[in-house]
Amino acid sequence: MRNKKQNIEKVFEFLSEEIEIGSFDLTMDTSINYDLGIDGDEAIDFFQKFEKEFHLDLDTFFEKDYDKYFGSEGANPFTILLSFFKQSKKLEKFTVKMLIDLYEENEST
Repeated sequence: MRNKKQNIEKVFEFLSEEIEIGSFDLTMDTSINYDLGIDGDEAIDFFQKFEKEFHLDLDTFFEKDYDKYFGSEGANPFTILLSFFKQSKKLEKFTVKMLIDLYEENEST
């Protein structure tokens, strides 16, 4: 099991490689969905790569929390029509710190 500093460095390195920016641009408060623009199918791909890279099982995250932070890809005519009649839900920010926490919560011992 890694220590906190190693976990942070490893996640920052993963992010830098995946989104092709230097880790100096990232902070613990950087929002993956809003600041980095990862959403929809891109978010699913991102988390599948994260899961594989860190040997995690994120099924619980996908089942319980994913929809709070990330939207679905595209829209069909029915959802577009519905959006005129009801306010769409604002997605919460998912930060780098939350990604590190997710890693540490699911890290195998």
